[in-house]
Amino acid sequence: MPHLARSTVGRRIGAVLATAVAVVVGPAVVAAPVAAAAGGSPCRLALSATSHPGACWRPFAPSSPFDVRVAPDDPRTVPRSARIVARLRALGPPGPLQFGPGDGRGWGAKPIYFATARDPLRRVRLSADRRNGGRWGVNGLNGMRIRVPVGAAPSRGSDRHLIVVDQAAGYSYELWRVSRMPDAGGGLRARWGTRARLGGDGRGIRPGSSSVSGLSVLAGVLRPEELLDGEIRHALYLSVRCTSGVAVAPAVAPGPAPEDQCSNLGLPNADAPALGQRFHLPYTDAEIDAVPRPAHERTLLRAMARYGLIVMDATPDPWHVDQSAGIDRLSLGLADPGTAFARRARLPSTDGGRRYAWSLAALRGRDGRPGSWIEDLRVLAPCVSDGSCPWAGPVGGGTAWPVAADVGSPSWPRYPAAGGGPAGRSNETR
Repeated sequence: MPHLARSTVGRRIGAVLATAVAVVVGPAVVAAPVAAAAGGSPCRLALSATSHPGACWRPFAPSSPFDVRVAPDDPRTVPRSARIVARLRALGPPGPLQFGPGDGRGWGAKPIYFATARDPLRRVRLSADRRNGGRWGVNGLNGMRIRVPVGAAPSRGSDRHLIVVDQAAGYSYELWRVSRMPDAGGGLRARWGTRARLGGDGRGIRPGSSSVSGLSVLAGVLRPEELLDGEIRHALYLSVRCTSGVAVAPAVAPGPAPEDQCSNLGLPNADAPALGQRFHLPYTDAEIDAVPRPAHERTLLRAMARYGLIVMDATPDPWHVDQSAGIDRLSLGLADPGTAFARRARLPSTDGGRRYAWSLAALRGRDGRPGSWIEDLRVLAPCVSDGSCPWAGPVGGGTAWPVAADVGSPSWPRYPAAGGGPAGRSNETR
């Protein structure tokens, strides 16, 4: 569930770096729908509702916090890392990843549609916008006309998310609690939402939001194409049952609502996960490969080791990794790649193939024990995400931290707060 953001000014890490980042996220990148492919070659994609991208596609800039790659032995952890991991474990086991058609609406919480110039324009009406009698401020998305593929539908559950990526416009349009899908010539109604610039840093444009963190819900979502391709090139979207009541980079929200804090559940806020916190699995590729395991398990563990998991939302279950929703293909009468992945991976199904479940609690760590990867997690410092860690060599006398050559280091400005925003925990059915 979304919140609005507060102002926090990140420290700059040098004029040269700032200039480099400006080049990466400038208008030229937004205008050209090109993503970096795995080998450094461009990934030019003509996307549509019937043509989704593979693992090579990343919606945001290489300098985005979601695309920052960290080393297995990166020493930049928070002082109470072990205590925070212990609190995460105490919340309970992680929820499974789920695939299959279900009741026809699929599983997953974030349907992603890709619009083209052939899709009809629909006018967005946000009920929480002040101009419509709401109390959450004036949202620039309200009243906009956006292209939405015919047949698009929101996710199952109360959050009813809908994400529409429009390459020509250069934005991801992200709606929360969609209450009315357009009929012939009709408008598109939702409670709240935002838009995020493709090729940008992954923040929703203010005032507006589609997640508690204020970050784009497109960022970090696990897609079945990535599992089929055997590569996940971004941090994962993590939802937790409750938080410490604090927000850290890369979150741009002022902090979770009171009902999202652990104290609201009768639990202490101390050492609970903070909104925006990056959990990291300190495994090398060799350690992951040393334990006999299916290819899809290696793919997921490598993503956690190279990019981590970022706390972005609240959820009724203990915690889970958010994934795209199968309805973004099923609503259009298309084959669901999530089902194809589940069958190829031979995931267990108990209802004749309507639902496949991948138990993350049973995922084995580097010692071969089921679930031990959770014990091995650590929490990286927020400066890993906002680019304010001590810089290299003689620059200011700081310490040199290695950064993967294909991503550089991020510059993460925080934007000022304005107006109110959605509050309360998500009740999304996964």
